[in-house]
Amino acid sequence: MTILQYLSAFRLFGGDVLVLGFAVTVAVSVLKKTALRNASKKLFVFAPFVLGTLLFAAYRCLATLSAAPLTDDIAATLEGGFACGCAATLYYVVYEQFLRAKQSAAGGTAAAQSEDTAAAAADKDMVPASTAAAADMVSASTAAGTDSASADGSDVAALLEPFASAADVSEAAAALLGAHETMDSGTFSVFLSETLARFLPTLDAAAREALAKLIGARLTAAQK
Repeated sequence: MTILQYLSAFRLFGGDVLVLGFAVTVAVSVLKKTALRNASKKLFVFAPFVLGTLLFAAYRCLATLSAAPLTDDIAATLEGGFACGCAATLYYVVYEQFLRAKQSAAGGTAAAQSEDTAAAAADKDMVPASTAAAADMVSASTAAGTDSASADGSDVAALLEPFASAADVSEAAAALLGAHETMDSGTFSVFLSETLARFLPTLDAAAREALAKLIGARLTAAQK
């Protein structure tokens, strides 16, 4: 139902019933969170009508200053009480459909944003804090490890690990090893640069160039 349809439904009730129905809605919500928080959900199907009847009967007794609403006019009292229960139920349905749904959607959006932020932080933790630091790491590796290449070139993955996730490292290393075996040096140099740019976008050009030279040297040495 749309909000206009709900408004049309509210027009069927009198002002006194709408006010009492709202009071019943509040009372049921309080009971649900306090004294009846462990009660069966079926109870709350009938609770608005029971409370509505009791509240409407008390209202009519005060309004007429007599006990007639409980004796001679009991039928009218029951009818008014049932109307209060219907109005209370309608209030609850409107709240669930239009207010609580928006709150849930807002909460879901906030949770999704938090997950994205956490994922971004995790990705950031896998990469050096700055490209200058990355360049220093690559330069140090170049100075210390060019002559210590492994026999099969598998240390390419180890060179990439400080700068990318495990999945990206595995994919990039496999691609580079395969390409080095099938491409000539010029073509492989271009492929190496493009691969590093794709898998290590956080590194600046200078750091990627230094890393490319190191990887190329390792793979070349591994073939000898």
